[in-house]
Amino acid sequence: MPIAVKELHPYMRFDVNVLKYFHHPNIVKPIGYCLEGAQIFLVYEFMSNGMSMDLTNRELPLVTKVKIVVGIARGLVFLHKTLSKKIMPRFSESPLYRHNIFLDKDYTAKLSDYDVSIFVGIPPRIPNICIDGCIELLTNPTFYGVVFLEVLTRHQIIYLDKLRMIESFFIHYGKESLLHISKLCFEICNEVDSESKMLTTLEEYDKLIRERLSDWLRDTKSMDRLSVKF
Repeated sequence: MPIAVKELHPYMRFDVNVLKYFHHPNIVKPIGYCLEGAQIFLVYEFMSNGMSMDLTNRELPLVTKVKIVVGIARGLVFLHKTLSKKIMPRFSESPLYRHNIFLDKDYTAKLSDYDVSIFVGIPPRIPNICIDGCIELLTNPTFYGVVFLEVLTRHQIIYLDKLRMIESFFIHYGKESLLHISKLCFEICNEVDSESKMLTTLEEYDKLIRERLSDWLRDTKSMDRLSVKF
């Protein structure tokens, strides 16, 4: 079977019992580990559709996009509410990196390496601005809103001005803030009908995105119409 392998820093504490907590439909499944001398390797299931940050190059139907954003939310809720209590109290303060969101062959979103360094004794990384294509490495669900917009619009958001332009776009056309919709998605993600609810909510948004958003972002006058503050 195809696998993915991640090498951890050598000479660090590693408790294999931690792996038992990583079982959820929206978490990349850990298959095992390998210890050889000071080297530590974690073995994961292979995610054939790559990272969510690659979606800017793919035209996907709205139903698939909704499946992705709901899946990401479910994975985050699992990590925050379950792992933070079982592993360490400050777990939920660790930032999620965009490149740690993967897609399997069916476009099910799965989170991987949620700062696994916390579990092996490496000091957590400190949030910075505009690193690895992120506006900020923020704690969730704030950062989730940015990923939500990227999946829905197919535009990678690196700078705050672009986020403001996209949000102003929807407000200009009489729609609610898409960041607000992302919060709703986060809140209802574990409901049985969450995907159908989000699909209904986002149908008009998707039409606007396909027909008008690219022109709006190319129009320099749009910068003069920014009305969203963060």
